Amino acid sequence: MISVLLAVHNNFDGMLLKTLESVGSQSYKDWELVVVNDASFDDSADIIRTFKNRFFEKVIIIENEKNVGLTKSLILAAQVARGSYFARIDSGDVFLPKKLQKQLEYMNNHHDVGVVGCNYVNLGVGERKEIVVPETDDRIRATILKRNPFAHSCVLMSANMYKKVGGYDEKILYGQDYDLWFRILRVAKGANLQEFLCERNINTESISYRKQKEQMAQCVKTIWKYMNKWNILNYRFFFEPLLVILIPQSLKEIVRKSLG
Repeated sequence: MISVLLAVHNNFDGMLLKTLESVGSQSYKDWELVVVNDASFDDSADIIRTFKNRFFEKVIIIENEKNVGLTKSLILAAQVARGSYFARIDSGDVFLPKKLQKQLEYMNNHHDVGVVGCNYVNLGVGERKEIVVPETDDRIRATILKRNPFAHSCVLMSANMYKKVGGYDEKILYGQDYDLWFRILRVAKGANLQEFLCERNINTESISYRKQKEQMAQCVKTIWKYMNKWNILNYRFFFEPLLVILIPQSLKEIVRKSLG
């Protein structure tokens, strides 16, 4: 019923096994895990194979001979996934035990919804921050130009809707999910459960940290692509991502610590 899509390029933060265990520990059992080993050169392949030995028929492994990046790896995973729904998880992130069960129950009761997310917790070194996301379709649409209303590792989406809108755009290297949500919301509704069902590991080795400027640059492109350019108020949504791009990381760390 649910295909969990995971792309791995090295176990930088040592969290890959914890990520896999969180999928294996789900209260909902009708899942498969499609893992793309994107040319890792550490022990990631051994960790994945050991997990597959425990859940042999539920784990599909794709081995990339060369590193192709997250977007193309996810496209490969979606092409072989057999589920009616796709869930996403990044290496280092964690599903809480009832995450898939609660999201599937919601989708089964709301057939007009194409993607459902949830609240989540960002975990850093000695830090814990709860993130509350917009709940209803109306609120999601009202805020999507300002920021991404879904965390990529926290969604469950209809496989049919994913395919209907063309899936991930292989030309987008970072922030590929943000573009996808705009297209899914053209043909279906979105929602976010107001329960904290995911934990995201944010550290200096995570993609969210290392590629923050690249993600914000793509964010600007995505906003420009989908916004109503005749509405002058929409141009204010460029302010935050442009600040992230222009302010040096060292200065951002000083500001963050002073506010923290």
